[in-house]
Amino acid sequence: LALGLHWPGSVVVTSPDYDVETWRLDQEAGAVDGLRWHDGWLYLASEGSSSVLRADFSGHVEVMNEGALSSPEDLVVDASG
Repeated sequence: LALGLHWPGSVVVTSPDYDVETWRLDQEAGAVDGLRWHDGWLYLASEGSSSVLRADFSGHVEVMNEGALSSPEDLVVDASG
């Protein structure tokens, strides 16, 4: 199976040890560069909106710091959370 590199919404998993789930977010996340799971939330570093967002399991998105960062690329969670 061959997929184009920019096939919208695609996930390719080559290991049988992983399951894939997809969910629809209730708002646009922009150009996401970084993802991090933490404490029941999916955090997204959005280069497109210069923001960090978080989404819960229902797909509800909250903007953590709208436009406060210049092109965030990745996310790190420190010991304090």
